[in-house]
Amino acid sequence: MQLGGGGLGNTNVLAGAGMFLAGICLMLSGMWCMFLGNTFGGTVFTVFGGIWLSYGYVMAPSSGIVASYASIEDFQHAMAAYVATWTLFAFMCWALTFKSTVMFCAQFMWLSLLFLTATIQLYTNSKAWLKVTGVFSLLNGAFGMYNMFAGMADETNSYFVIKSMCMPGAQDPAKI
Repeated sequence: MQLGGGGLGNTNVLAGAGMFLAGICLMLSGMWCMFLGNTFGGTVFTVFGGIWLSYGYVMAPSSGIVASYASIEDFQHAMAAYVATWTLFAFMCWALTFKSTVMFCAQFMWLSLLFLTATIQLYTNSKAWLKVTGVFSLLNGAFGMYNMFAGMADETNSYFVIKSMCMPGAQDPAKI
């Protein structure tokens, strides 16, 4: 949608997807990760679930939040400050992937750049930055799908199993 594909201008559909598909599903995933002892996964999933829930609520016309601002520029600057906070969180999470796999680290790099460019776009209201944000969003999504498949596919459920490549200096989890 950020790339302007299909002539889509109104992105209100993201409010529902953000709140329910991304928000609630990520929150539940985070709780399950915590239960299993995966602190990184639990923290990341829960926080990003909260981000999506709050974003969905803010963007829902029924919340009245967008309409409460004097101008769209005031709203965008407020959102830029909000997104800047999550940019910092994303970069901190990325730093915690430097001893994981190459693709997992790359996904958090794209996520961090996505939040950074979204912050810039909201401050500048630039269509060019919106397109750059859209590209980073697509890359993050593609790497997320790859990592999901790599994490779930094994010899019992797939003919295609992906061998993870660890970052330099990282221990291969299969050998621990």
